[in-house]
Amino acid sequence: MPVIQLKTNCCLDKTQSDAVLKRLVECISTSINKPLPNIMAMYSHKEIIMNDSDEDAAYVEIMYVGDFSSETKNNLCNSVLEILIDFLDIDPERVYINLNIKAREDAWKYVKKS
Repeated sequence: MPVIQLKTNCCLDKTQSDAVLKRLVECISTSINKPLPNIMAMYSHKEIIMNDSDEDAAYVEIMYVGDFSSETKNNLCNSVLEILIDFLDIDPERVYINLNIKAREDAWKYVKKS
């Protein structure tokens, strides 16, 4: 299950956070060909200091079990960045994206037994 976490010092109301999370999930789904119900997204407001400034900034972590090509990684990061620019009107130099790729044996998810 891919997971995307958005941490930002931009204040978003529930409608705004739901909208940006929905777009981020759609982006991941399209980029790595995973069904929407299999992707988790989280938003949290955090105090962030970046480059000695408290101006609007964002930290994004994308966790994924498996691997994908460098081209896919670059396209995914560029798409996420575009979404953040659109929704948060944030300077791209104040966005940090961390790709946390794990081996299958390093992750666990409950699967209902039939």
